[in-house]
Amino acid sequence: HSLANMACAFENEVNQQSEFLMAIADAAIIKINDFQAKFLAKLAFAFAISKLEVPNLFEAIGNAATDTLMYFDVEAFAKISIAFAKAGIKASNLFNAIANAIQNKLKECSPQALADIAWAFATLRIEAHEVFCKIADIVQQKLKDFKPKDLINTSWSFACVGLLESDFFITLLTAAATQIAQQDDAFSDYDMAQIYMIFLYFKLKFPEKTFPLSHLHDSLQSAYQKIRKAHSSSFAHHKNNVSSALTRIGWAHVSDYLTPSEGIMIDMAQTDSKQAIEFQVPSQYIKDHSSMVESGSTFFKNRLLKGLGWTIVTLTCWEWENLENEDAQDDYLKQQILVSFSSS
Repeated sequence: HSLANMACAFENEVNQQSEFLMAIADAAIIKINDFQAKFLAKLAFAFAISKLEVPNLFEAIGNAATDTLMYFDVEAFAKISIAFAKAGIKASNLFNAIANAIQNKLKECSPQALADIAWAFATLRIEAHEVFCKIADIVQQKLKDFKPKDLINTSWSFACVGLLESDFFITLLTAAATQIAQQDDAFSDYDMAQIYMIFLYFKLKFPEKTFPLSHLHDSLQSAYQKIRKAHSSSFAHHKNNVSSALTRIGWAHVSDYLTPSEGIMIDMAQTDSKQAIEFQVPSQYIKDHSSMVESGSTFFKNRLLKGLGWTIVTLTCWEWENLENEDAQDDYLKQQILVSFSSS
């Protein structure tokens, strides 16, 4: 447990202490089977927050946790789930085991633990219908104990996986609206952006219903676009190169296009045909064994766009970076990307 405690102590000082943290990771792997359940969860969370790339450590933690889940309490379940989600690692064996082990313990969870488990499962795209249904029942029983952020994280998780009917969302979001009215600073821009994605899902799936937070529409949309623009600017150079290449091969488009009614930002769009190219970076993906797959939030956005009639083709930064010159870029776009639109 001392290794887990040391990792926690330096989790927010990764720039200054990265070598020390890597040494802790190496030592922890050797002793991983000696860790108690709560310290496995604590160790995973510390390294997830540090953002260090330690895949071997997370693999070791996942294997050790899978074998010792009978010793986990509900807070340890929540902590290890949120840790793997923040690290972007879809440890399928671990999460399938958690889904089976936790169902009879969910009633013991705090509101934040319930919200964290739902968020982690949705972010990692874990198929666990029974877990989500039980969480939904318990959330409604404990509604008065939930803080606004936990209500929003839970609502986002269910919208992300596309579960449940309008009454569930109305119940949670009405409770959130009541609390928001009493707390002017209840949400960050990120929280508001999450609510906006819930709004888009709600209006798409339940067009005849009134969204409980509709009076905040403009603020929600503004926060979403602010977050999206900040994300887009972080890889603007690559995206501009892609846009130039698309122009070279004759694919006329609008960059950073905002859909008129919804205000969803699309990297490159042909508005008449509703064809879109999304340029995606590692933070939009999760690791699934040796593969990279879209994270829950990325999949959620693309599902919304498809529901609005758009055809989406994705281009990843690592595919683009492997193209050595303009000829290779143009050929790739013609043979891989544009062909995908033709076959859709």
